[in-house]
Amino acid sequence: MRIIIAGSGVIGTNLAKYLTQENHEVYLLEVDEEIARQVDEKLDVKTIVGNAADPRVLKKVGVDQADLVIAVTASDETNLVVSSLAALFGAKRRIARVRSTPLGEVLAHEAQTFKVDEIINPEEVAAQSIIQITQTPGTKEVADFAEGRLFLRSF
Repeated sequence: MRIIIAGSGVIGTNLAKYLTQENHEVYLLEVDEEIARQVDEKLDVKTIVGNAADPRVLKKVGVDQADLVIAVTASDETNLVVSSLAALFGAKRRIARVRSTPLGEVLAHEAQTFKVDEIINPEEVAAQSIIQITQTPGTKEVADFAEGRLFLRSF
């Protein structure tokens, strides 16, 4: 699978690490040249220095052939622009990190406006996990499936 990740912060580099271990072809876009160099030394990914919201950078990395584009930069707006441009250029699937709760609530119902297939908010996911664990005393791990109709608990 050809995967493009915009942003090489903690989430972007961890995603790149796990996806390369699963033998995916991973491209990592990073605007900061020094950070890109450090990531390139640690991971077996193709690192491209440039702004992921720049159409020229996306075309250079071959976004039209991407199976998945994951936008996890520090900017919600950049992530939405990356997803929109990726859709425009033909990427098959797009995921954007949106940390702003008010923006995320609006986009939960209108994500297709920005051509985003899925919106993620890591902080919200972590908070929900903590709540689930505290609601089920004695559990080590919790997971919900089928839109909350199926529960998996590890004791």
